[in-house]
Amino acid sequence: MGGDVLHDSVGNFGRWQAILSVLMALLKLPIAWFQLSILVLEAQPDSFWCVRTENNTIVNSDQDACYPTVDNQTVPCQSWEFNHSIFTSTIVDEWHLVCDRSWFIPLTQATFMLGVLLGNVLFGMAADRYGRKPPLLLGIAVQGIVGVAAAFVPWFPVFLVLRFVLALATGGTMLTSFVIVMEIVGGSWRPTVSILYQIPFSLGIVFMAGVAFVLRDWRHFQLALGCVSMTFVLYWWFVPESPRWLLAVGRHKKAAQILERAAIQNGRDPELVKRAIEEHRKKQLEEEVKHTEHAGILDLLRTPRLRTTTLALFFNWFVAGLAFFGMSQNVGALGGDLFINITVAGLIGVPGILGAIYVVRIGRRKSILLSQLIAGAACLLLLTCPKGMFAGDWPRLGLSAISFITLSLYMPALYLFSGELLPTVVRNAGMGAAGMCSRLGSVLAPFVKSMDEPWPYIILGVAPLLGALFLSFLPETQGCPLPDTLEDGEAFGKRSTEDRQNCNYLQVPQKESDAR
Repeated sequence: MGGDVLHDSVGNFGRWQAILSVLMALLKLPIAWFQLSILVLEAQPDSFWCVRTENNTIVNSDQDACYPTVDNQTVPCQSWEFNHSIFTSTIVDEWHLVCDRSWFIPLTQATFMLGVLLGNVLFGMAADRYGRKPPLLLGIAVQGIVGVAAAFVPWFPVFLVLRFVLALATGGTMLTSFVIVMEIVGGSWRPTVSILYQIPFSLGIVFMAGVAFVLRDWRHFQLALGCVSMTFVLYWWFVPESPRWLLAVGRHKKAAQILERAAIQNGRDPELVKRAIEEHRKKQLEEEVKHTEHAGILDLLRTPRLRTTTLALFFNWFVAGLAFFGMSQNVGALGGDLFINITVAGLIGVPGILGAIYVVRIGRRKSILLSQLIAGAACLLLLTCPKGMFAGDWPRLGLSAISFITLSLYMPALYLFSGELLPTVVRNAGMGAAGMCSRLGSVLAPFVKSMDEPWPYIILGVAPLLGALFLSFLPETQGCPLPDTLEDGEAFGKRSTEDRQNCNYLQVPQKESDAR
């Protein structure tokens, strides 16, 4: 036996893993809804006018709606009337988030993204301590309950608080579901399934566009998404605890029960489970007496090459969050039909994700560089197509589609590349910190989107090009064994001009303890 209990007893991928992977992937639907529902909630009306509250009359619509001239004096407007030709109600017209209050719109989404970041951290710690299933079910329940409650709140500050709580749950659900997939799928199936896991996110965007098209009131729209999310609480009866976590904390009996049922589903002998767990117990005892290298996130910054690698990866994760969510949230500013724009943004993400499965085979680094260059160039080309120049703004929609496709490829390829570059002893901490950099980018995305043109397209176009510049200094990882120690990570790519595959860390002499 190879020593991996899941591989030895139930295999790397079978019916059991397939069912659980699909269940976890479906959770990306509500994750997409709540992360990008702001496209509908904040949808700007075609026009709005200042209203004189003393006699409820509309000030001349040709005047500035924020500072109209009344009785030969320029005064700040206090109340407005909105065009409801597309949506009967949004949070913009309900709480008058225009003029001097327009900054509340990017604040709404930035608050959500900050909640997602904290949700990743808090639920990640809870999942390590209490198991994967309890935090996952808690996140699902909070998503549904708070999602419904947000549809009824009458005050904007309370709405912001509920959105933040919803974001905490969304971040936790996102992280925990992905961890479960990674812990049950093994071998060559792992990168493929981790990429396919992202597809429902794109389909969720399409579903959201359909709901918004039918329900033009933001409260009805929010209520519908919250009610559908509530159905996922049924996972309590279908999703088991992660057997890999159970084994790690010494709960072998419970792990054996789950794995025996999984072995039967995969058509394997349940007796293999007992033998595999026994081998695992022996391995644990042996490892207790061996010297183990302890490393933390700061160790990635102590040596020159690892420091360069780490900072380049962290910057690229920041760019990924900024560019993807910046472009996603800018859909409403492209021109043309909002519902078509959202639908296209969702649909074109699918070929990008599927393409990542095959494109990464030409090289992880090459795939990321290619996607960054195309995404950045497409975004900058939007500057040459002012809104309204063409019917339906089709060139802007087309360039945005190209950017979306390549950004959809960029994210999974970057995840795979980062996991293969960071040493085993600090891989989890490094990936967690990289994820935080991505969330910081997504927190800034709403403020970039709210800038006056051309600044959003300049920033979202230049950022991927800078990411490509920093990434060009890193070695390729395809075909290389994972670096285990900090020494391996520091040696990785030192002879990049002489060694085509950059797997030269294998040439580093073994440590004395290993040689013995």
